[in-house]
Amino acid sequence: MEENKFFDEMDENAEEVEKDFERVEEEIEAGFERVDREIDEGFDRVDEALEGGKRPSGKEIEEKINKVGTELSRAARKVEEAFEEAFDSDGDNHGDKPLEPVDIQRKAVDKRRAKSSQAVFWGLALIAVGVVVILQQMGFIGAGFKWWAIFILVPGFASLSGALSMFVRRRRVSSSVRSMLGSGLIITTVGFMFLLNLSWSLYWPLMLVVFGFSIFLNAFTDRHAHKSVVSRWFDQFGWWVGLCVMGLGTAFQLHSLNLFSVQDWMGVGSGWWGAFLMLPAAGGLIHALIIILSTKRFPFPAILLAVAGIASLTIGLVALLGQNWNLITPVIIVGTGLAIILGELLSQVIGKKKSPPQE
Repeated sequence: MEENKFFDEMDENAEEVEKDFERVEEEIEAGFERVDREIDEGFDRVDEALEGGKRPSGKEIEEKINKVGTELSRAARKVEEAFEEAFDSDGDNHGDKPLEPVDIQRKAVDKRRAKSSQAVFWGLALIAVGVVVILQQMGFIGAGFKWWAIFILVPGFASLSGALSMFVRRRRVSSSVRSMLGSGLIITTVGFMFLLNLSWSLYWPLMLVVFGFSIFLNAFTDRHAHKSVVSRWFDQFGWWVGLCVMGLGTAFQLHSLNLFSVQDWMGVGSGWWGAFLMLPAAGGLIHALIIILSTKRFPFPAILLAVAGIASLTIGLVALLGQNWNLITPVIIVGTGLAIILGELLSQVIGKKKSPPQE
């Protein structure tokens, strides 16, 4: 009974700490959103003043800078307070408050459980290696079975286990979870290919599939990450790149196994892979347009997205249509110039439509 009561108290304390962190994260996010609004309003004021033929006064600029600086300082204080509430200088205490006995016991239990889990994991890994070697020596497993590949699988499984553990603990798919999951899948794929003695000339497209899936996963933006609209849409361009790489890997793998031929299905030449480049082409142009519509400007990240979209579109069309590859560079240069002009004109038109009429 006493043990159950102890663990119930630990669960209640853990839930309270998690609620406190969620509250602080919401306050920090609200602070950064206010900073973004202040910066956008500042740019709008400057644009309106320049369009009206007048320059903003030094006092107006100073007031706007001070206002943004105040919001930044407030957001920074929120971050500092969050860490002070959670940890002391050693990272083990809660601010200046002394640890309660239940907190000390909970931390000790967590450390013992983590150490015990690691010991069990590596113990099972060594047992598995020994059993495989014994079976191979006794002739139950063929010589083509590469038992040493288990040592490649161990860190892969450790990464996947860490991703699952972090997901259960935080109850959300954070950037760390996505990163560990993607790297774990890549490592385990390599390990299984060696372990099962699969032909790399036949199954190499599997690496494209898992690598593309890793890119796709890491393109998702954590809702707790304090990023601007521009950064968010720039990072999420990885969705399209990941889908393109996964699609290419799947198509190459099906073709290698003689299960399905995209080339025959589309009725095109050897440049069929250019069709998959339409995905990042569309993604780059769409995300650049969204940034322009959201910010009423054409910032440098939007230019990069537009250039990436035009380059993917050009290479894909040249491959699909079987045109001269020497056309790629000049077409990309011309397309980039057109994209910059159109993007700038569009941002100016949108800015004029959304700006209030001047008296």
